[in-house]
Amino acid sequence: TLPDSVAYIGYGAFGHCASLTSVTIGDGVTSIGDHAFDYCENLASVTLGNGVTSIGEGAFEWCYELTSINIPDGVTSIGARAFYLCDKLTNIVIPKSVTSIGDYAFANCGSLCHVLYLGTEGEWNTITIGLENSPLTAATRHYIADREALAETCEYCSKYDPSNPNTGSTGLWGVVLVAMTSMAALAICFTKKREN
Repeated sequence: TLPDSVAYIGYGAFGHCASLTSVTIGDGVTSIGDHAFDYCENLASVTLGNGVTSIGEGAFEWCYELTSINIPDGVTSIGARAFYLCDKLTNIVIPKSVTSIGDYAFANCGSLCHVLYLGTEGEWNTITIGLENSPLTAATRHYIADREALAETCEYCSKYDPSNPNTGSTGLWGVVLVAMTSMAALAICFTKKREN
């Protein structure tokens, strides 16, 4: 765990740390530097703090065991090759604050199947997405900004109360929080709903 007192993770700070299996980045960190965690081949769990605004080039490339990532609100850029060859990455949460995704950021992420986008389809379409990101663009996208549609589409989110969107576990942000921490269950729900 990196404490809130840490403001920046530098170039290659934890690169090639084969023994690193999980990392929690404190809210004080604003930038994850280039290649900060590259080739951490056993890194399976990453929790990004709410202060992060940028994810550097190759920050998590070749992290084979990473299965999901929740990019917090406030992140505006995802660098080139940031998640290159994270071939077990299946689910990702992307906030509407993201304006650019670099070349090859999600290249060779062959298992990526669900993107939960915290915005509208129109907002998604304004993101500058670089070359060779077909795993990202081909994945099924779920737009959580359409609150009523989310509740209707996803049985898992049936507790959502559209008349009181900002309150507790039944409000929109309660649903978002659950979705962020339970992407597998959310993905299963969406899949079942489509099959019915």
